[in-house]
Amino acid sequence: MLWLQIQPTNYRRLVEERGWNHNEFERWHASTMIAALVEPCTVR
Repeated sequence: MLWLQIQPTNYRRLVEERGWNHNEFERWHASTMIAALVEPCTVR
């Protein structure tokens, strides 16, 4: 999962081809990495 996430082609596809700006990509990248690396907190 992480290997796929850090591929430079993700930036190119989303920013250059799909029209995202850098901040949109940065938010998506950060939230995806956090979701992949951090277990959700469960309330008891």
